[in-house]
Amino acid sequence: MATSREHWLIFPGWSALCDFILALYPITFFWEVQLKRSVKISLCILMGLGILPGICSICKTVKLQTLSTDISAIPVENAIVIQWGTIEMWVVLIVACIPPIRPVFLLVLGKVSSSIRTISGGRTGQDSKIELRSFPEPHNAGEATANDRKPPSP
Repeated sequence: MATSREHWLIFPGWSALCDFILALYPITFFWEVQLKRSVKISLCILMGLGILPGICSICKTVKLQTLSTDISAIPVENAIVIQWGTIEMWVVLIVACIPPIRPVFLLVLGKVSSSIRTISGGRTGQDSKIELRSFPEPHNAGEATANDRKPPSP
């Protein structure tokens, strides 16, 4: 029967294994999809960033293995384990926030590249413009619009 110390090693190890599988499996899927090579590579890199929490989990597992039974060293060793757990949590959060900020990144990158073209005397024009669309304003239910007053077709 496994002791509680062995359980401490099983769960972080399982977490690291899941991090690696969940980071690498989608890469095989994205590589088969018909997309531009640059999009495939960026998706593979993005999904591959899931390896970073797995590395943090391995470091936490190694530190858990080296925990001593010396009571005077427990606070320091526990702080290191907690630190690796906190780093793992923040890395997961940061990596998970990368896809939603892609539009902001592209907007900033577009402004920077148009500024560089302006400074270097290059052409600025359609490449640096962003299309803004306006939607029709909703009308009140009691008011008729020009489209509502069309005669019925025979």
